[in-house]
Amino acid sequence: MKQQGFTLVELMVTIAVLGILAALVVPAFQSTIGRNQLSAAINDMIAMVQYARTEAINQATVVSLCPGGADSGCDGREWTQGLIVYIDRDEDGDADTNTGNPDTEELLRITEPMAHSVRVPFAAVDQISWSGRGWLANPGLASASYDPGEALLQICSNKLPDTGDYGRLMYFWQSGNIERREGPIVCPE
Repeated sequence: MKQQGFTLVELMVTIAVLGILAALVVPAFQSTIGRNQLSAAINDMIAMVQYARTEAINQATVVSLCPGGADSGCDGREWTQGLIVYIDRDEDGDADTNTGNPDTEELLRITEPMAHSVRVPFAAVDQISWSGRGWLANPGLASASYDPGEALLQICSNKLPDTGDYGRLMYFWQSGNIERREGPIVCPE
C-alpha cells in the first residue's frame, strides 16, 4: 500500500532544519537592512549637500543646510530629524520664516527624518553654508586632513554589530566639496 503525506518524524525534522536556517539568516538579514539604511541616509545627506551647493552657485548667494523643520527653522535638532536647505538672505545662520520680515529666508528643500536605526553621534557644526561661488561660506569649518577629528559629521547605524565598520565620516573641504570615508570607524554609543 502506498503511503500518502508525511510522517510526524519527517515534519519535525523539516521544521528543525527550517528553524536552524532561520536562526542563521535573520541576523545576516538585519545587518543587510542596517547597511542599506546607513547607505540611504548618507546618500540623502550627500544629495542635500550637493543640492545646497548647486543652489548657492545658481542663485549667486549664500545657501545653508541645517537640521530642523519647516515650522521651527534651524532649531539645533539632531541631524537625523530632518534637514532644511534655505537661502540665507541676512547671513545670520538661521532659517527665519517670519513673512513680515524683508530678510525672510526662502526655504528651498525640506527632508523627512532618517530611519530610526541611523544616528549622528558627532556633528561639529549646527549648519553648513556655501557662498555664491560654491565655496564653504564659513572657512573655519573646512576639513584639513582625513584625520577622524577633522570630519564634520559622523553617521552611524544602530542595527549593525560592533565590528568597527558601521559608521561613516563626512569631510567638507574649503572648495565646497564633500567626501565620505568608509572603513573601521567606531561609533560612540
